[in-house]
Amino acid sequence: MKNIVIVTLCVVIVLSIWIYNNNRKKEVAVFDYSMGYIATKYNEDKNFRNVGIRYDYNRGNYFIILQNDTSHKVYSLEVKLADRHYLVHIEDNTLYDVYPD
Repeated sequence: MKNIVIVTLCVVIVLSIWIYNNNRKKEVAVFDYSMGYIATKYNEDKNFRNVGIRYDYNRGNYFIILQNDTSHKVYSLEVKLADRHYLVHIEDNTLYDVYPD
């Protein structure tokens, strides 16, 4: 009985670590894809910080908010990843025109 409890506890710990690492890799991929997208679309430098990231379980998308450290502009994106952390789609949800001219 004691061995079963120890084995079950070890399996739970290993699965928890695996799930955490997989989630972390996806969040890093979302940040990298978002940073490249904003740098290309808005001609910004790649000096961003992650203000917030959230996974929407219903739609399977990540919502990320990035802020440029030099200009303090805030960008909001919706990113869809494939199973292997490949980019499927990025939707720009920034609420204001960054360059109004």
